[in-house]
Amino acid sequence: MRKLSIVIGIMGLVATLAPVPAFAQQVLTTTLTNEDLAALAAEFGSVLRFRQLGDTATLPKGRVDLGVQFASAPIDTTGQTWNVTRFVGRFGVGHRVDMGVWAGYNSQASDGMAGVDVKIALLTQGPSMPVSVAVRPSFSSTLGAGDIYAASVGADLSVSRAFGAISPYAGVSATSSLATERLQDINFERQTDNGTLGYVGLAYSWRSLIAAVEMEKGTKVAYAVRIGTRF
Repeated sequence: MRKLSIVIGIMGLVATLAPVPAFAQQVLTTTLTNEDLAALAAEFGSVLRFRQLGDTATLPKGRVDLGVQFASAPIDTTGQTWNVTRFVGRFGVGHRVDMGVWAGYNSQASDGMAGVDVKIALLTQGPSMPVSVAVRPSFSSTLGAGDIYAASVGADLSVSRAFGAISPYAGVSATSSLATERLQDINFERQTDNGTLGYVGLAYSWRSLIAAVEMEKGTKVAYAVRIGTRF
């Protein structure tokens, strides 16, 4: 219980210190153009993407994983980086299957953000299998009544190998995102963006403590870290 309290305290500290997105008020105005909306579809895809931030092993049924993620996402429309903090939970729901949910908040756009994924183990490391392989569909979107609604869907294929407490992993992801405006004085078609990206990461677990770092490369490079607990 003491370790869980420490982790929860770290989560609160990170959420308090995390930078607030600075680009929202600059682009979510009546000067928005159709080209801006198309660019936002791609950029929100990177911001909303449900990152793996862990190896391919699924949680046993009934186990719970709680943590906080901190990720960077470059925003081309302003040349800035959107730093996003999100709280994430994973739950073991069946044999070789677990489910994750995340939630965050964009204070400048007055919108929440949330997502869900399902990790399905295809291969499990063992005496006759050197690696673990999993597939992971995901969906995320903005919430609330902000000027822009955006959503992102993706499907990952990843591979990992555990060396004691350390598990390096790598994967590829196909993503699709959309953005649509809610402004009263303009009316644009919703814009979509499709792409692929690759990522590598390193996960660590010690007793109830878990942590991971990850780098992804699509049209831009982004980084993410996670810390949490498992019980």
